[in-house]
Amino acid sequence: MIREILLVSLCLLILRPAFGQNFTNSSDFELLKKHVQEHDFVNGWKVAQLNADEYLGDADFDFLYGITALEQNNTELAVFAFERVVANKPNWLDAKYYLAKSYLQMKNYHAVLSLCDTLITQSNSPESLVSASISLKNLTQRKLEQQSLFYQQQVSLNVGYDSNINAGVDEDNIYLPFLDASVVLDSTSKKNSDHYLSLNYFLNGSKALTQKSKLVFFTQANVHQFFQETDYNRITLNGSLSYLQQFESFDASVGVNIKPLWFSGDYYRTQASINGGLKKRVNEQFLLSGDLSLGKTENNINNKLDTNDLMLSIAGQYFTGNFRHTLAIKYLEENSQSNETAHNSSKSDSLHFNTLWLINPQWIMSGAVNWQRQKYSGEHPYYFTQRVDDMWSFTTMLQFKASKELSYRFNGSYQDKDSNLSLFSYQRFELGLSASLVF
Repeated sequence: MIREILLVSLCLLILRPAFGQNFTNSSDFELLKKHVQEHDFVNGWKVAQLNADEYLGDADFDFLYGITALEQNNTELAVFAFERVVANKPNWLDAKYYLAKSYLQMKNYHAVLSLCDTLITQSNSPESLVSASISLKNLTQRKLEQQSLFYQQQVSLNVGYDSNINAGVDEDNIYLPFLDASVVLDSTSKKNSDHYLSLNYFLNGSKALTQKSKLVFFTQANVHQFFQETDYNRITLNGSLSYLQQFESFDASVGVNIKPLWFSGDYYRTQASINGGLKKRVNEQFLLSGDLSLGKTENNINNKLDTNDLMLSIAGQYFTGNFRHTLAIKYLEENSQSNETAHNSSKSDSLHFNTLWLINPQWIMSGAVNWQRQKYSGEHPYYFTQRVDDMWSFTTMLQFKASKELSYRFNGSYQDKDSNLSLFSYQRFELGLSASLVF
């Protein structure tokens, strides 16, 4: 629809009379028009910049200049260009439409609605332009609603199989230097597998404070029940509240997070943290972000397991076509609050890569690989040596969106953990199917 509007308008450029300096007689007119028609906005913007000093104010040039500026995220320049076109040629309807699109990027929503109403009700507006203006108006109205308060809820029911629900070893006996003997492992240390059923509830939303700041909130509740190994049933809550502020060249956020856990019917632990982050869009395809988190883990069953936590991560996202690639590096410190359990303090480094593929509007697929090395402080009391763990994990997801509200998902994951202490080495895979309802 928008492409048709653009093509018609570009054809009409040739027929328009000269006004001031006539860009249509310039040797670069056809070149710039060709770049815009072929959606080659990078080279189009270069041509537009070369001619700006001479032809700014010429309506034909301003129109093409505005389109390339808008597509290259130079929104203010696009607004000025289209405003000049509309001022010089009030009947150029396509220029009004692109001015409305530019206002949308500036979050000047009321100006967008005013221009769209003009285009929709004007008797000489082509059908294609009326249809595009209606779509733009509907999008703007939704953004206005979200600006005040937006929230979305989701409920999902999951059924699956976990090959190692307690991350146990696949052995019956294990040698402990502390005893200088092999011991028989109990069921809590040996590998257990079972089918499970889980219910998830998500609530996420935002409350706009100004055009460049908002509060973002998130809540998740999960009930995870096993069919046979009911001692491993658990309930997890997760809640966060963040303040986001947009600056000229980056976005910043600060917030809090809390995550309590009930294990086998008993309140087990709470993880709480304060978080800060920075995000910068380098260009249309690349996004860079960094996050810092300071927190505590309080264990209700045994306070000797309490830790002070620090996490730092740096991530980059690259968008190309229907793909989004993410590469993240994380550093995590967990320092025991008790001298008796100093050996539980650890430092870990991890590398994470994820690819998301939007196959079509109904199908989405993703895959991820993660590597982590975790080094513990001091000697383990049973092994008389420092513990070092390496873990690889692989995950995949395939989702089918049956409707706007209902979707189905297949999940698969595999973990391979290798430790110099045999008690902590294991393999684990999990398969699951879920149905989700958004409302």
